[in-house]
Amino acid sequence: MKLTSLFLCCTSNTTIPSDDHEASVSGTNDDKPVVPAAVTKPKPAKRKVPDPEPYSAARAEALFKQYADGDDASFIGPEGFERLCNDAEIPLEGALPLVLAWQVGASEMAMILKSEWDKATSELQYVSHNLLATLAFATA
Repeated sequence: MKLTSLFLCCTSNTTIPSDDHEASVSGTNDDKPVVPAAVTKPKPAKRKVPDPEPYSAARAEALFKQYADGDDASFIGPEGFERLCNDAEIPLEGALPLVLAWQVGASEMAMILKSEWDKATSELQYVSHNLLATLAFATA
């Protein structure tokens, strides 16, 4: 079907020329034009967020240690920040990593100090990947 035939389809009793000469549109009532069905974009799948686990300093500490730098456990470095984003399903392209860094109060991009992590997780009561991702997506 040619692009011009899309505009002709809204009139009743009109034959639409096509490459195959097969397509035709005919209205059932001369008073009402034939209206094509609406085309909608599929909605993106919503993230399923499990029930949040209760906050505990020990759980926040364990999550921090999982991503802490191998040489100095007092901060999460760029590699750990990248792993954290990947595990939380936060795409590294775009602004979401910046939003996450801002939410945890990171003074330097892709680097979270232990003190910043402790303060943010205790204030926000977040101790899981899913909740961190929800925080980043909700504020973006």
